[in-house]
Amino acid sequence: MEDTTTVRRHDTPGEFVAAVADWLTGDPVGTNVLATVAHGRALGMTPRADGEFWLTVHDTTGVTGAALQSGRGLLLPRLPDSAVDALARELAAWRPGLSSVNGPRPAVERFVARWRERTGRAAEVTGRTGLLAMAEPSVPDDVPGGMRTGTADDADTVVGWTRAFAESVHDGERIGLRQAADAFHRMRAAGVVYRLWQVEGIPVSMMYESLPVNGVVRIQNVYTPPARRGNGYAAALVGTAARDLTATPGLTACVLYVDRANPTAAGIYRRVGFRPYLDAVAYRFTGLPVPAGSTPMWRVRRSSCGATTGSAGSGWYAGSEWG
Repeated sequence: MEDTTTVRRHDTPGEFVAAVADWLTGDPVGTNVLATVAHGRALGMTPRADGEFWLTVHDTTGVTGAALQSGRGLLLPRLPDSAVDALARELAAWRPGLSSVNGPRPAVERFVARWRERTGRAAEVTGRTGLLAMAEPSVPDDVPGGMRTGTADDADTVVGWTRAFAESVHDGERIGLRQAADAFHRMRAAGVVYRLWQVEGIPVSMMYESLPVNGVVRIQNVYTPPARRGNGYAAALVGTAARDLTATPGLTACVLYVDRANPTAAGIYRRVGFRPYLDAVAYRFTGLPVPAGSTPMWRVRRSSCGATTGSAGSGWYAGSEWG
């Protein structure tokens, strides 16, 4: 049967958002990260990143998938196998030097397998996360203080904590002071809501809520300074915010991601009512792309007489040149 799947490139995030708008409504939770990143770019909440691109996948029925690169490698949402295969085919020809991929585990692992087939490049896992969705909010009643909405006057606190959060969860990544401050003001201007838990007027924990897309809002950047940890502030903040969000007309889901290597955070979110929705994984590609027209080293095996052959089967070996 002829494969009618095609991949289209879009020049701007606004054009991309318009192209995928209807498709995103079919799986608002499974596509939420891609949707919020794209909408944020389209609204000018974050600056354009070097090498970013916007792709949609189509067949005779219309849009069947989408992907983007926005500064942290290729981002995939939940996708059908045919869309993953089409993206791997297109990107292997167009962007064989792709650095990484992340998203829901089934789509990402299929992409990694197809990528190796087409480019000869291996990949290594760099992170595993879980997307959690609020089921029944449960707010701790024994934590002092209360939640309030962040204002422009909280810029110094939020910017400092945002930089500390990024360094702690993104392999020591350092965000410049001006960059973090600009992001805070741009995001607030676009409607992103920051929440703070405070005790006796002093902020002790923070988070922010993504802009709702298709009825889904995502809690992000939950952070408590080390000296304030162990008091239940993050649990109280997230639980209170999630309770209020799930009671908001027009919102159908409140979600957040948790690092699977952080059982403390996972326990906090479980206690306040979040439950697993899907597993996500990130891979970094290693080695160099196979030059066009050549055979990937990992596909070559040695025959018993020492000659090489391109046939498949037992006896394959991994050529170190291609990782």
